[in-house]
Amino acid sequence: LKAERLPLNVGVGICQGMVPIIAYNYAFKNVAYYELGYKFRNSNLNIFNEGARNSCTFRQHSVWMGFATHRTKLTKTEFGVKLDWFTTDSNLDAIIPYIRTYDYDPQRNLFFQGYFKFALDRFDRDYFPTRGIRFNAGYSYFFNKLLDSDSNDFMVGNVRFSFVAPMGNRFALIGTIANRTLIGNNVPIVFMNVMGGAEAGRYMDQQIPFIGFNYTSNFRNTLSTANLDLRYRMLDNHYLFASGAWARDAQKIEDIFEGSPVWGASLGYSYDSIVGPLSLRVHWSNVASVGFYLSL
Repeated sequence: LKAERLPLNVGVGICQGMVPIIAYNYAFKNVAYYELGYKFRNSNLNIFNEGARNSCTFRQHSVWMGFATHRTKLTKTEFGVKLDWFTTDSNLDAIIPYIRTYDYDPQRNLFFQGYFKFALDRFDRDYFPTRGIRFNAGYSYFFNKLLDSDSNDFMVGNVRFSFVAPMGNRFALIGTIANRTLIGNNVPIVFMNVMGGAEAGRYMDQQIPFIGFNYTSNFRNTLSTANLDLRYRMLDNHYLFASGAWARDAQKIEDIFEGSPVWGASLGYSYDSIVGPLSLRVHWSNVASVGFYLSL
């Protein structure tokens, strides 16, 4: 919920696969605001490793307090503190049979972090933009030693950049590059790098979308992706598109170009309806079979 003229804004929302969110924020003359919030997420996560699917369930309780600025309508800067509590009844050892880079101790389930976020949005439209750029970056420091003297602190950095370049009246080229890097020892599995699906954050907050994967796969501490779409507008509200995607992961950022990359491709159709985009996509990748994705 957003209040344009009222200083007080209290909202309750459900988004991205039944995620209840309760938030209270107070705006200071539309220049800045502070926010207190609570979120509960129940994630039934399917992890694919070399064709084998394993499932696990995470329950996440998050409480945060943040301060954000709105100096213009195009940018947003936010910083604050957040407390996360995770529970699970799954065998976490089963979901990472070949990448042993995360700590899956179920007793490590309470995490305190300080975070910073920055966002720049110059897209001319939310759906099917015709020009502009969008940039998001974030940094979090997890103060594990404050809660458990035997735990190590760790850091998470992420960046995402997208552009839309018009090519005449009908064609547009859309590109996106993204990176998420974990720095530190014994990073808990609940903060692992996860990639797949068509929506960012659908199953876990840190999920990076990737065409060619209907479900999610876990990757090592540094994960980089690139996506390029060629979109054609047939009529006023009908679109055809072809997409290609590429990804690499590594334990350390300096090793990101070692080993074999992951790639995916897709062909699709979208209709910009009065209730939002309707899309159908067929996709494939070098580590998964052909799949279909329907979005209403």
